[in-house]
Amino acid sequence: MWENDICDRKEKYPEVVKMANGDWTLDYSYALGRDYGNSYCNLGFYVNERKCVEVIGNIFDNPELLKGC
Repeated sequence: MWENDICDRKEKYPEVVKMANGDWTLDYSYALGRDYGNSYCNLGFYVNERKCVEVIGNIFDNPELLKGC
């Protein structure tokens, strides 16, 4: 998993891996019409505790995954 990967954790929108406040996050700010870093959740929690994160692409090769949100 790398920064700018697009992940699916079975929520309403795919989320983007970003660094925020010194921690890795799943950022969904774009879906709310905001800049990255405004709306996110902790990546480690969902990967380690819930084990429900799947990488489905990245923002460079698969930008269409973020459209229509």
